[in-house]
Amino acid sequence: MNYLELTGTLIGLLYLWLEYKASIYLWAVGIIMPAIYIFVYYEAGLYADTGINVYYLLAALYGWALWKRGSGTAEELPITHTPARTLLPLSLVLIATFSLIAWLLINYTDSNVPWADSFITALSIAGMWMLAKKYVEQWLVWMVVDAVSCGLYVYKDLYFTSGLYGFYAVIAVFGYFKWKRMMPHIADSPSSRKEEPEEIGINYPILSLDYHPEAVILTNGEYPAHDLPLSLLKQAGYVVCCDGAANEYVRRGFIPDAIVGDGDSISEEIKTRLVGIIHKDADQETNDQTKAIEFCISQGKKDILIVGATGKREDHTLGNISLPMAICTHGSAFGRSPCFTTFASCFFTCSFNFL
Repeated sequence: MNYLELTGTLIGLLYLWLEYKASIYLWAVGIIMPAIYIFVYYEAGLYADTGINVYYLLAALYGWALWKRGSGTAEELPITHTPARTLLPLSLVLIATFSLIAWLLINYTDSNVPWADSFITALSIAGMWMLAKKYVEQWLVWMVVDAVSCGLYVYKDLYFTSGLYGFYAVIAVFGYFKWKRMMPHIADSPSSRKEEPEEIGINYPILSLDYHPEAVILTNGEYPAHDLPLSLLKQAGYVVCCDGAANEYVRRGFIPDAIVGDGDSISEEIKTRLVGIIHKDADQETNDQTKAIEFCISQGKKDILIVGATGKREDHTLGNISLPMAICTHGSAFGRSPCFTTFASCFFTCSFNFL
């Protein structure tokens, strides 16, 4: 009996339970488990799996820091969907990693399962990165990894490990739906809704992470602190920053698709670094949120989410809140074409139909 493999299997079960619960302590166990499997896989001649466990050790440290840091708040990182804009680069990295590992195993090792070993390793790298980012779709990746691994480890006479990965594959299905239920959302209760006044077309939708607006406008109020607007901002496919809002957005490691405003509150560094996406409008009679909305409409974006529009100066907050109402009533510079905007703040959520 391989007692080292058995120990790794038992620790793996603990890791799986913590991952299922989305507990940050899975990363502590995630440091111990790969340290054991480095020796198990090396003895079995699974060299790519040996290497991936070194990566797992480093990823566990990264994951712990990322989940604890969250999105710039004291709370843990929320569960979100994988942003659509990351799918293509992630796929390209996956293909390149798979090809490179297979080439190394074929040419520089005595592995008799180079293709399967490479496939599992490359997909595991992607899955671990997605887990560190707390993307719910990471479970779909692990379903494939676990199913293929189960068969490979039977072939390599690692029966405890094969059984563990077979169990992983089953739990991955339950884990996916568990995380879906744990994703932040606003409760759909009658008390949270208001009647829609027919004359201006206002309604109050239930925002959740399944909402994917065509554009998100980040205004220069207080930066969002709640999980929901932070997650919607993070997974957005198109982000427009209102002038100085770009300073904090870029500081947090993101790059907007456009920066709109008079340019008076953008840092000099960003003016130089992101000059190609700055759309300056010096009109002092129109605020930056108005300019951003009209810019989005000019780009064909008809479903817009506004975040960060409250806090700091009260006159700006009131102006930002009243702006969608004014556009509903009087239209914008681009006419009264159908457009739907959701305004998300830390105080309330409401939506406006641009008629």
